[in-house]
Amino acid sequence: MAKSEQTFYEILKLNRDATAPQISDAFRRLVREHHPDRFKDPVEKSEAESFLKEVTEAYNTLGKQGLREEYDKSLTRPQSQIAQKSLQEQLRELLQGGVARYKSGDFTSALAMLDHALRIEPSSDLALFCSGMIRMKNPHWRTQGAQQIEKAIELNPFNPAYMAEYAD
Repeated sequence: MAKSEQTFYEILKLNRDATAPQISDAFRRLVREHHPDRFKDPVEKSEAESFLKEVTEAYNTLGKQGLREEYDKSLTRPQSQIAQKSLQEQLRELLQGGVARYKSGDFTSALAMLDHALRIEPSSDLALFCSGMIRMKNPHWRTQGAQQIEKAIELNPFNPAYMAEYAD
């Protein structure tokens, strides 16, 4: 099963009834084991970075009670109901939720939703811009954040809000 097809529980190697401390412990263990700084080979380092993004998204979702409840509900929905919701509809909901959380300062939840939106539509300038702005706040992710912002501006160069907010 490809990583992107795994549930967040599978990524963290947890059961669905995992407690909050178990989720935190699994996250810390996986970060220690797969931290990109442990790898000298550029390919392995890149794979570790990609894996840690998934681990972080899983942790950010399962570590917040409200997001976890929503996520658990999505896992128990019949596949026919999931299929009825178009990718565009899912993208719209993720973008709205992610942007709202970004504006309210809930960066962890916002980043989880925006990264999920980017898996659906990698060229979403809004998701790229907002997730880039969040990543710019973390010194370890600053480079990736700047790249995402630059790509968002490249995709939508006529959005003055991007330039104005990025300049602040």
